[in-house]
Amino acid sequence: MYSKQKKFQIVVGFAAVVVVVGCSQKTQTTTQRTEALMDETLANPKAYLTAMVDNAMIHDMTMADMHFVPHTEELNGTGVNRLDRLALYLDTYGGKVRYETYSTDQEMIAQRMKHVHEYLELTGCDMTRVDIVAAISGGRLTPANQTIEAATRSLEVQAPSGIVPPAGGGGPGQ
Repeated sequence: MYSKQKKFQIVVGFAAVVVVVGCSQKTQTTTQRTEALMDETLANPKAYLTAMVDNAMIHDMTMADMHFVPHTEELNGTGVNRLDRLALYLDTYGGKVRYETYSTDQEMIAQRMKHVHEYLELTGCDMTRVDIVAAISGGRLTPANQTIEAATRSLEVQAPSGIVPPAGGGGPGQ
């Protein structure tokens, strides 16, 4: 067997290894662990932003000119992505997709709405429960007529001295 001196050397060697290994590990405080978790969460915000965008998207259920290749009736990548995300919701609950545009070309508007319908159909969406219309965005936001009324009222309120309200009421298209 081992001599007393050899046993002592083994125990001392083992103790030295335990001390070195034990002392080399850094312990984190609760604050440091929380900061590390926050840094990790902030480094990958995609999950949170995706949910936020989806909630807004299903709230207003709109398509717009930006979802089409300019000057054509064809969906672009952004439009395809939006319809892919909307399709799951529409297939489950149905609804009304509103195409919001500044275009006055009725033929192009009709073709774009037809392409939206066709694309949703290709995704397997139950189109008997889905309407596609040319209209401003929906949801539970303030209706356009109330917004216009409020804007008009705010212009009628006397502005503080030195501030002149815009001629013609201001705002888009005025």
